[in-house]
Amino acid sequence: MTPRQKAFVKELNKTDAEKCIGKLADKEKRCVLAIACEVFIRDSGLDEIAFKSNGRYSWFGQESKHMPYVVKEYFGFRSVSGEFSEPLSFNRSDYYSLQHWNDESPVKLQNMSTFIKDNSDKIFDKFKDTKVDNLKKIHNPVKKKA
Repeated sequence: MTPRQKAFVKELNKTDAEKCIGKLADKEKRCVLAIACEVFIRDSGLDEIAFKSNGRYSWFGQESKHMPYVVKEYFGFRSVSGEFSEPLSFNRSDYYSLQHWNDESPVKLQNMSTFIKDNSDKIFDKFKDTKVDNLKKIHNPVKKKA
């Protein structure tokens, strides 16, 4: 796993947020993909791709259950839903993406980190070290003020 992916898993492991279903976030609840978005905002130095309103996230004005493409690229996910390279089984059920697993399984966010680490080759695409400056060209987010 890359340092960026490890930072995501570490944050997921220590979060105290309740799991959000059907969208990235709502008040104090978070989807597994929202945790990736928050790590991206914190670590990339880029901000304002997320707009919070009533505790909900909207990406470029659109409330979503998928992460922005720029976050997908930053971590090396296979898709904006966190698609797996093949279905992964957990508790006798098959899941096709992190978003699907988040919404359909009873697993708590904190318990997802070990599974993600153990299956990282199926969750993350071959990682290309996308420079933060190149990410600006994807969606041109506003640079965080110092």
